[in-house]
Amino acid sequence: MEWDIALKIFRKNLNTLLITRISVIFSLTFILVWLFHFFVLPYYYYWEMEKPVKQGRERLTKNIKISKIEKKQGIIIIEVKNYQEYNENSFNQELQWQIAKKGIKLNDFWVDQKTIANLKRNKKTQRLYQQKQQKISFYTIMHVSNKRFYLLGTSIVRYQDVIAVILPLYLGVLLLLFLLIAWVMYYLIRKQFIYPIQRLDKFLSEITYLNFEGEDTLIENELGILMDRIRQMRMALKEYQHEWLTYNKQLKNFASTLSHELKTPLSIMQLAIDGQKMGLDTDTLPDLSLQIEKMNHLIDQMLTVSYELRKDAIKEKVELEKKFEQFILQYQLIDPAFKFKLDLEKINLFTDKHTLSLVLNNLISNALKYSGDQQLNVTGKKSGENYVLTFSNAINSSLKPLKQVEKTAKQKITASHLGLIIAQEAAEKLGGKLNLKQERQNFIVKFTIPIER
Repeated sequence: MEWDIALKIFRKNLNTLLITRISVIFSLTFILVWLFHFFVLPYYYYWEMEKPVKQGRERLTKNIKISKIEKKQGIIIIEVKNYQEYNENSFNQELQWQIAKKGIKLNDFWVDQKTIANLKRNKKTQRLYQQKQQKISFYTIMHVSNKRFYLLGTSIVRYQDVIAVILPLYLGVLLLLFLLIAWVMYYLIRKQFIYPIQRLDKFLSEITYLNFEGEDTLIENELGILMDRIRQMRMALKEYQHEWLTYNKQLKNFASTLSHELKTPLSIMQLAIDGQKMGLDTDTLPDLSLQIEKMNHLIDQMLTVSYELRKDAIKEKVELEKKFEQFILQYQLIDPAFKFKLDLEKINLFTDKHTLSLVLNNLISNALKYSGDQQLNVTGKKSGENYVLTFSNAINSSLKPLKQVEKTAKQKITASHLGLIIAQEAAEKLGGKLNLKQERQNFIVKFTIPIER
C-alpha cells in the first residue's frame, strides 16, 4: 500500500513529469528526423544537384555561349551537329567520346531508340544514369534545337554514399544538440517554475500549520504575483491570528477577574441565606441588597467595556487637562476626602475619547478603592511620539498583597482588580500600553499613549 502511494506521488512529481515529457519530445523529434532523412532529404538532395543542369538549359535557349554556361553552372554541354545522320551505335560512340573529352568516364551510358525518337519530335528528355563502379550518378537533359543535339549533364555523388560519410557526425551533432536543448529546457523550467512552486508549497505548508513567520521569497514572474497574493493572505491571517489570540486572552482575563469579583458577593449572599435557614436572628437584607447592587454594577461595567472595545475607534482632539478635571469633580462627589495631585505637561491628544475615558476611569477608580493615603499622584509628559501618564498611590496596608498574577504577552496583571484588566485592554485598543509595578508600599501604573497629531 505504501509502495503504491509512493509510486503515485513519484508519477505526479513535477521533476518526473518534466523528464518524462522531455524524453517523449526528444524521441518523437528523433523519429521525425529519421523519417525526414529517408523520405524527404534524398529528394531534396537530388533536386538541388539537378538544378544547375536545368538552369544551364534555360541559359542555352537564350543563345549564351556554351563555354560560359559550363563555367557558370559547373556542368558539361555536348553539341552534336547533324545528329540524324548517325545510327544508334555511332551516335552513342560520338556522345561517349565527347563526354570523355570533358573528363567524365561513364561505364553505363546509352541513348536508346526511344530517346532518339522523342528528340526527333523535339521533346526534351532527362535521364539519371547510375554508375555502379564510380559510385556516382550522371544526370542529363537532352534536347534538339536547329537540327543540333544538345546534352547537358553533371555527375552527382550518390545520396547513400554522401550520407554514409556524414551520418555519424550528423547523428552525433544532432544528439548533442538535442541533449543540450533538453538540459537547457530542464534547467530553465526547474528554475522558473518547479523551484518556485516547491517554495510556494513549503510556504503554504507553513501557513497550514499556522506558522506565519516564513521567509519571503522574491519571484519575478507570474508565480511571483501569486506568491505576493499569498504573502498578503499570510499577513492578513497573521493579523487575524494575533487578534484572535488577544481576544482569547481578554476573555480569559475577564473570566478570571469577573469570577473573582463575583465570588465575594455570592459568598456573602449564601452566608445570609444559610443564616436564615438556621433560624439566626440577623438582619441580612441590607447586606443582600448591597451585594446585589455590586453584582449589577459589575455586569453593567462589563457590558460597557464589551461595547467600547468592540466598536471602531473614532479619533478626535482631546484636551487631557479638561478630561482629568471632569473625573476629579466626579470622584470628589463620591469621596470628598480623596485628593488628586496633578502635574501634567499640556497636550492635546488625537485619539478615541470614549476608550481613553475607559482607561482613566478604571485607573482612578482602582486607586480610589485601594489607596492607603487617600491620594493619587498623576504626572504626564511627552516622550517622543508618545505621551506617558504615571499614576502613583500608596497601597492600603490592610489589603493582602497582590496575588494570582497572570502573565500576558507584555506584562503582569493582578487578577484581583477588574479595573486594571479593563484599562489594559482599552489601552491596547488605543495603540498604547500599561506598565504596572509595585515599589515597597506604592503601586505605580504607567500609561503610554500615541499622540498622533
